[in-house]
Amino acid sequence: MEAWLSYLERDVFPGGCFLTAASLEFDDRPGPVRDAITAAWRRWLDLIEQDAATAQARRELPADLSPRQISFQLHAYITEANWAKQLLGAPDALDASRAAIARLLARVGAGHEVG
Repeated sequence: MEAWLSYLERDVFPGGCFLTAASLEFDDRPGPVRDAITAAWRRWLDLIEQDAATAQARRELPADLSPRQISFQLHAYITEANWAKQLLGAPDALDASRAAIARLLARVGAGHEVG
């Protein structure tokens, strides 16, 4: 998550995350571009989910939590940071995302439900 936030912070692409911007443009337009964007996002979400499952196997996260839910929430925090930074010009968007991620991981690491 920190690497993604750093990517947004460094303004690698004008307009923020290229895949986020492209997904908003093509989410309702069938075709090969949408298919490629969807495949990229699925790989990314699967990777986050696999990392959560690995953390569970290492007993770093409770086994009864859903890796898919953890992935969903982490992705939501990053996507919101990109949106708030780009559209709203919110100077604290990335810090707010970092804080939300830290709270989520501390909460699940302490054995509390995700949500």
